[in-house]
Amino acid sequence: MKIETLIAPALPLSGDWLVLSLWEGADMAKSVVGISEGLMTRIDQLRQQGDFEGKRGEQIALYDSFGTPFERILLVGLGKADTATLGSILRAGGAAIRTISKRGANIVAFASVPAGSSLDPSQAAAAQVTGAILGEGSQEIFRSNKSRKPIGKIIVSSPDADAIDRSARIAESVRWAADLVNLTPEELYPESFCQRAIEESATLPIKVEVLRVPELSANKMACILGVGRGSVNEPRLLILRYQAAPSDPRQLALVGKGITFDSGGLSIKTADGMLTMKCDMAGAAAVVAATMAIARLKLPVNILCVAPLAENMPSSNAIRPGDVLRAKNGKTIEVVNTDAEGRLVLADALSHAIDLGATHLVDLATLTGACLVALGTSVAGLMTNQEDWADQVHAASESVGERLWRLPLDDDYEELIRSGIADMKNSGGKYGGAITAAKLLEQFVANKPWCHLDIAGPAFSEKESPHQDAGGTGFGVRTLVELADRFARR
Repeated sequence: MKIETLIAPALPLSGDWLVLSLWEGADMAKSVVGISEGLMTRIDQLRQQGDFEGKRGEQIALYDSFGTPFERILLVGLGKADTATLGSILRAGGAAIRTISKRGANIVAFASVPAGSSLDPSQAAAAQVTGAILGEGSQEIFRSNKSRKPIGKIIVSSPDADAIDRSARIAESVRWAADLVNLTPEELYPESFCQRAIEESATLPIKVEVLRVPELSANKMACILGVGRGSVNEPRLLILRYQAAPSDPRQLALVGKGITFDSGGLSIKTADGMLTMKCDMAGAAAVVAATMAIARLKLPVNILCVAPLAENMPSSNAIRPGDVLRAKNGKTIEVVNTDAEGRLVLADALSHAIDLGATHLVDLATLTGACLVALGTSVAGLMTNQEDWADQVHAASESVGERLWRLPLDDDYEELIRSGIADMKNSGGKYGGAITAAKLLEQFVANKPWCHLDIAGPAFSEKESPHQDAGGTGFGVRTLVELADRFARR
């Protein structure tokens, strides 16, 4: 899908569809620049009849040009202007494209988001484009007859073409991460994940390193090796380096859990619990995609991306409950549940990031069902060892509309992961599960500023919504890019 920017507040010249976003209220059409008198009259009629009031999520298709140079017009409700967010604009853009893609189109034009809210016009237009690109995504990778058809080109009215280009680049990286999550475990395993990352970053100023079993052994990464040893697909550690600020001593490490399929190991999951476990590498997909987006945007920042990759499978060679693993930093972990494997691979990955010079860290992981129970499917949990760093991460997420919620990380929780035979155990039981998992990870960041994002809820959608398909969402990519941008400017 191509993106074209029209540097003008008026409507684009022509197209198959015009997407007209409108605020809720009696004068919804009057703030839109350039619409015809006939279309304004029709919108007023729809409002008076109660067929379209501009409420958030409302849509109605008009199969008449009403004096405009468009074959069809799609009215999209934005809700009340005084409660609008960039997130609501993004979702409206996604919903519009999902509606139109059921029929397909060569050219879809988005009118400017009307005046009346506190949103910056260029940011609002960029949010429309982001939503449109994400809304075109689909998990129908292997279907012969797809339910939606491609869109040729989007034209968007915006005063800032650079902002549109930036949002499109980031959204394409989000799509790449989501598409990776939607692949089957047969298609995506540690080695093929690495190969896809190598191919995608081939034209970017990124140095890629892949640690295989011999290198993992030499680096004493017994946790990654332990989790991966039950599978015929050997584990890997994928490392991407983007170094665009040579005079800056700071190194921002993005670490992502990459369990390409999680059966639970010998502590095996139920059949239903295993069904969507191809998504357990969503954290790794997000950090790799974000690193590539940062490189495409040429942000002046040093990024160290570390993705531990493994399949967690049961076999005669799999780790057992009762085994003790020694992580790279020398600390020992008693395995009491082989289904608590994500924190094990992250322990080695975080330790390695520290050894490679990380000064600030963020890890993303579909880590615990406990976080999903606590926060639902739309919000990720945020835990930290440093308040100022957490504030920076949270501010970045808020600005792009990805929701995080702070959970405590008090020292009292450390007692729950205390082991009688090792430094710690890999599960603290059913109470405070998201927090006790983070308490384990905290032992491997060497007191550097660190945030842990448990993305178990928003990383994968089991049901489609008006603005996105079911499957991978690419959650976290936009937050990390925004964080890196702010990090470079501090």
